[in-house]
Amino acid sequence: MHASETQIPVNASTYTFSAMESSDSYAQNCEGGRMLAVAVITRMGDSRNPAILGRVIREMAGVDVWGGVHAGFFSVLAQSLIAANVEISA
Repeated sequence: MHASETQIPVNASTYTFSAMESSDSYAQNCEGGRMLAVAVITRMGDSRNPAILGRVIREMAGVDVWGGVHAGFFSVLAQSLIAANVEISA
């Protein structure tokens, strides 16, 4: 894993999924996941490196319990894909 590619700046701090602070509030965790997704999407666009997404998802998949951070992250990812309205062919 390349730290420079997976450490995503969010609100002037450096975060990875594993560094996300979990809250007792599902809503706050969702918001953190949404912020992480926006940062990841922005970083991928700026660096033209789509592999960043795979690295973040691999890191997310390594936890035993999924929660609000995951829900928020994937909701933004899904919304972005829908908004892009791009035809994808295999």
